[in-house]
Amino acid sequence: MNTIRFYLVLTILIMMSCHRDDSDISTDVDIIIEDTEQSFDSHFIGIVRDADGRSLSGVTVKAGDDVVQTSDNGIFIMKNIRTSSTATWIRLSKHGFFDKDVFISKSSGQFSNISVELERKEDFIEFSSDTDRQITVSDKMTLIIPAHNFKNMDGTLYNGTIHLYTSHHALMGQAPVQTLNFSKSIFQDFRSVSLSFETPTGSALQIIEPIQVMSDFESSNVALLDAAKKKWIEIKTSDNRFTLAQNTPMLFGNAVKTTRLKTRLVNGQGMGVSLVDIELEDETGTIYTVQADQNGYVETFVPAGSKLILKLKSQCGQLLKTEVLTTDYTEAINMKDITIDEALLTTIQTDAPACSDQLNYNDLVNIYLSSKNKDFALYQYESNQTFVIPTCEDIQQAIFYKANESAFSISFGGYQNQQLIQLDVTPLCINKLVGYYKIGNVVKYFDSDQFSIYFEKSIPDNLVISDLSNFVVSIPDVKGTGSYKVDAILILDPVTITCFDEECVDIKVVVSALNQLGDPVKIRFHGFISGTEISGEFENLLLQ
Repeated sequence: MNTIRFYLVLTILIMMSCHRDDSDISTDVDIIIEDTEQSFDSHFIGIVRDADGRSLSGVTVKAGDDVVQTSDNGIFIMKNIRTSSTATWIRLSKHGFFDKDVFISKSSGQFSNISVELERKEDFIEFSSDTDRQITVSDKMTLIIPAHNFKNMDGTLYNGTIHLYTSHHALMGQAPVQTLNFSKSIFQDFRSVSLSFETPTGSALQIIEPIQVMSDFESSNVALLDAAKKKWIEIKTSDNRFTLAQNTPMLFGNAVKTTRLKTRLVNGQGMGVSLVDIELEDETGTIYTVQADQNGYVETFVPAGSKLILKLKSQCGQLLKTEVLTTDYTEAINMKDITIDEALLTTIQTDAPACSDQLNYNDLVNIYLSSKNKDFALYQYESNQTFVIPTCEDIQQAIFYKANESAFSISFGGYQNQQLIQLDVTPLCINKLVGYYKIGNVVKYFDSDQFSIYFEKSIPDNLVISDLSNFVVSIPDVKGTGSYKVDAILILDPVTITCFDEECVDIKVVVSALNQLGDPVKIRFHGFISGTEISGEFENLLLQ
């Protein structure tokens, strides 16, 4: 068995051993949008994890009216989303986890790369809805809740036990706040609070009459996230009391004038560096965080007239560089590019030919990079593309996907060392198959987007049928229609059965039809592996 076959099988085994978690959902909320602002088409790619670093799948991502879901790898990808020139909000929601609101300052014509951690709902306060309640959420906050004050999502009154969950980590990124005098500010020394009222079975509940909130935070301003207006709005308080009408995030802090900071992270050749987090600490000790986009661009709101310490960190936590900046009171500050030491960076060069023309912005192929401790996601929107990322982890595997779910390639070929990775990608252009395969008496049917058939790039006559996780049939020396032998079979679902080289001698494959370009259209196989009968038929709908 050649090394290409070995790698293919090894990749699938690695993929099967990776942890898979359940689904996640991401929702987008735009912020302060003024009449003078413009709208742009923007692109977002993100990876969502839990506190243990495991990818969370099935996330619904809503950006305006656009909704997608994360893949098995916890990745969401959205293209040509209409956003304002100020910024955009993304809300991530998942059953069993707190919602998380992510603020992205740079959203005009961008390729934003977002890494988000969701907090699992674990500790809760239990109370009954049948009487008036005064509930101490923390030493800084108390809720006064009337009796019979919750209803189910269908509008019916709820009477029974309620679980109250509280999060102080429900926000990510800086959002300007519309103050009572309609100016734009940012909160210093801020603290966020998000409440979730649920039944013991995890069903969400709605508030009927406003809840009175008594807070003792050392701050003078309170803002609520108005999802309908898509902005933070400061509210009036009286003796540190205010009312809360819905389950909405709260922000406590001291409002100060804000300015917009813009810069770019680059290597020595001026190429943008991605997968970098920036911590900005002001003179009060308040820390603001922002992530660079894929091309290294950084935009965020910071306090005006303040001295800031900027710490650039890889998403593995490695400190890359420290800078000091003093802001003024202008509307925006254009900081010079920040150059990161080449010794701390890795360059990834990819050759990913499209199925017909060159890749473009509308393809947005997703590269999923796996390392020992963490996974990352990048856009591939050109056939030949170069990425610069921190050298914080040894990249062990690179898998390419089209859109959110469909696999594009599993290749991780070419040269690799600590500071250079070259990826030679095999495009999966023929991926509209229907058919079945059978092991003994067990039959497995599949939909058209589950399986792919392709000739390997490095071995052009080697034909592969695969779903890139549970099924591989490798057929060497395919020249056209006719009967062929198999050199590898790996099937992990519904039962495990494998053969390699001579072990596959009793399996015969017939390519019975080609299209005008010579691509296989109909394939069937039949035979025995260790006495077990296997068979299957595949028909390519795309190339009829």
